[in-house]
Amino acid sequence: MPVSEPPLSSPDETARLTGLLLRIGEGDSRAFEAFYDATIPVALAFARRLVMESDVDDVLSDAYFDVWQQAAQHEALSGTPLAWLLQLVRRHALHHLQRAAERESLAELPPPVHELVVEEPCPQDTLSRFQSGQQLQAALAALSAHERWVMALSYYRELSHSQISRHTGLPLGTVKSLILRAQGKLRSVLAR
Repeated sequence: MPVSEPPLSSPDETARLTGLLLRIGEGDSRAFEAFYDATIPVALAFARRLVMESDVDDVLSDAYFDVWQQAAQHEALSGTPLAWLLQLVRRHALHHLQRAAERESLAELPPPVHELVVEEPCPQDTLSRFQSGQQLQAALAALSAHERWVMALSYYRELSHSQISRHTGLPLGTVKSLILRAQGKLRSVLAR
């Protein structure tokens, strides 16, 4: 019958892991490998409960990196080596979740003003607008003074025919005739 590994929480195993941490603190990479091999099943199961499977490796890498960097500072007073490792895993899992939440909230924000794309009109559009403006000016120049006057009151001041009649003192029929004649002239000039 094969002899099983002692549980990680047994006093003997806690003493062995503490000894490994002391050696890791001195830069012993074999001690780190032994510590990793002894603790990874528990750390892996714990990390899987905290983060998505795709993030487990990142969390564990960060936690074990801290073990390598901080093993010399671990003391028996800070708890068992396994409890200390699981605190590191938990801390990195929480940091990972927090960063993911920040990325999601930033993704929902509108882009900063300097990142907005301002589409400049192409030269063809600019030329087309310029030519349209010139055509409109030419068409308006073809109208009589009275026709331009009533058209301006109708389109720019948005007055009704009866309001234009009251404003100008012209009979209502004359206002309507001037507007219809002006619209006809504008259509014919702009249609060319």
